[in-house]
Amino acid sequence: MKVLNIVGIFFVGILGISCGTKQVKVEKEVTINAPLELVYNQVNDVRNAHVWSLWGDKKSGLLKHYSTQFTGVGASVRWEDKETGDGAMKIVNDSIFNQVQWKIELKELDHDIDAKFQLKLEGSNVKLTSVVEQEQSTFNSMFHDKSDIYDKGLEKALYDLKYACEQKLIESKILKVQLKPTNYVTIREEFDPLKETNVSNRLLGEMVMHLRANGQEPKGAPIAIYYARSNGEKSQVDLEMGIPATEKVDSTERIKYKEMGARNALMYRHFGGYTSLEKSYKKVTDFMNENNIAAIGAPWEEYVTNPGQQPDSSKWETRIYFPLE
Repeated sequence: MKVLNIVGIFFVGILGISCGTKQVKVEKEVTINAPLELVYNQVNDVRNAHVWSLWGDKKSGLLKHYSTQFTGVGASVRWEDKETGDGAMKIVNDSIFNQVQWKIELKELDHDIDAKFQLKLEGSNVKLTSVVEQEQSTFNSMFHDKSDIYDKGLEKALYDLKYACEQKLIESKILKVQLKPTNYVTIREEFDPLKETNVSNRLLGEMVMHLRANGQEPKGAPIAIYYARSNGEKSQVDLEMGIPATEKVDSTERIKYKEMGARNALMYRHFGGYTSLEKSYKKVTDFMNENNIAAIGAPWEEYVTNPGQQPDSSKWETRIYFPLE
């Protein structure tokens, strides 16, 4: 009789344990050198989930079914896997450029899994924090605790995500840079390029004379900021030229002294004559459009090569910048 009582107590105890649940929570973070928009788009698009997923959809050769919507709340992907079971992932919460939350449903599990991505801009980088949470029955956790699996898997997933974002920039030859503070003397002028040519050289000459009048020699590459360019409807150009100034100089009504602080930007190195710059601009703007990256101001050009010192125009380097948040 005592044996039966002990067995009964054991099964009641096991039943009590199996009825309970345990919260599994794992949190990891990684720093990614890429625009905030690019990282956000990577975790807010079901077509990119295989890059970071810890679950079945990461396997190659699976039959996948995508929703008609690929991004934002409601977007989903489900898969069929005879070996490990079917599953599905869907976006259930989306705060633009801030947070994306996923819900993962696996046929083999009693409880769904929540995966959150939180994004924070830190300097020129993005700090990405991911939190994975799942309720697990206390009985199952005695034999199949997911904590260690998620801990190792999530760390690898975030580094896979970091690599994917940064590799996208490398393959495009477009770099995310943080520019140091630089001071310039500048002149801004509107003109019709059909009626007046060599405006840049004229403006540069004026600024060089102004620097020398203040005891300075020009040092560093000149820049050109295009606030408006000529197009098919109008030929008017709004241009600001600038030369780096090593020390502060007095401004005039026409020539201004500007202190430009540290800035984040996308940068593309163009090699060739100035007439082919348009193709390089298109490459950068196409990349930005594909990844929903928005500039926060007018782009500018930095003329690294002095044409007077390098007669071969194929070796002229012009750096194109688009300012970012």
